[in-house]
Amino acid sequence: MIHFIGLSWLIWQRRNKLLFQHKAQEIHIWVRWAHEQLDEFFGEVQSSRQDMTAKVKQKWHPPPRDYVIINTDASIIQDKMGSGLSILFVNLAEAAAIRLGVLLAHRLSVPKAIVSTDCLGVVNGLKSVSPPFSDWGMLGREILPLQQHFLSLKFTYVPRDCNAVANTLAIWSQPNRLAPVDVFVSSVDPLKEPPIITANTVLSILAADYPVDKLCAYVSDDGASMLLFDSLMFNIYEGFSRLWRGTNAGLALAVPTVGIYLPCYDIFRNWLEVLSIQNAPIMTPYVPLVAGSLARSLACATCYPIELARTRMQSEVKDHSHKTTVFSSFK
Repeated sequence: MIHFIGLSWLIWQRRNKLLFQHKAQEIHIWVRWAHEQLDEFFGEVQSSRQDMTAKVKQKWHPPPRDYVIINTDASIIQDKMGSGLSILFVNLAEAAAIRLGVLLAHRLSVPKAIVSTDCLGVVNGLKSVSPPFSDWGMLGREILPLQQHFLSLKFTYVPRDCNAVANTLAIWSQPNRLAPVDVFVSSVDPLKEPPIITANTVLSILAADYPVDKLCAYVSDDGASMLLFDSLMFNIYEGFSRLWRGTNAGLALAVPTVGIYLPCYDIFRNWLEVLSIQNAPIMTPYVPLVAGSLARSLACATCYPIELARTRMQSEVKDHSHKTTVFSSFK
């Protein structure tokens, strides 16, 4: 991508010099530069293919004798609302998990321990003389002095497929450690914000990817409580099928409308073309416009009662005791 951007910029610069300054660069300079770029590119590709070896899946190995493995993997940061799962806080969460594991091993009087984690950046930072001055680096500076409480404390990196147990436990603990969340929903003006909008907001909150037993949505009393309650019950009881309310009336409207419009358009167009050719040839280009307007007007006027029935079917509250039809909407 970098080479492509640079090449595009050079071509654009050469074009501007040719147009505005009437300066044409020697072609052999570009040819030599292109050959150098191609040699560099194909050289990298060839070397990468030569260095490419079959990746052998690593297996888990038991620790040396008298050593205890502290196998850590981050799930969330305590009191941070799950931010440990974010890519921006992954090192911080991993360092916090390592610190917790080392403190637990010290409390249990473990003499020799090996900390195994699948976060290579944290492992390299702990192996160095001084971790970086960052959030997780400060935790690393708290972990390193704890080595004096052990006869031996090592930090090793293990691939994720070799860290399956800790990774599974971290995923399992995620919903158990998430904090409860309460969401309060309120509408400023019930006239400007219909209850159905507030109801959809509440349903969207409840559909979030969060444990159901730890997520609550509260609706404030804004003067339209009964309307909002009816809207919520309407959405809950009818569910996803409410999106197809009035489908029967919609089909009953579409079929006669198209059936009237298309034949009438052809009839009007043929009749008006003959009429315009005989009496006013200058009006012949406007025949399709007039024919379409007449055919559409006739179709709308004929099918308007069905449009009225569809509107009533969509506005009525659904009653499961009897089935609403197009003909019953005219009553």
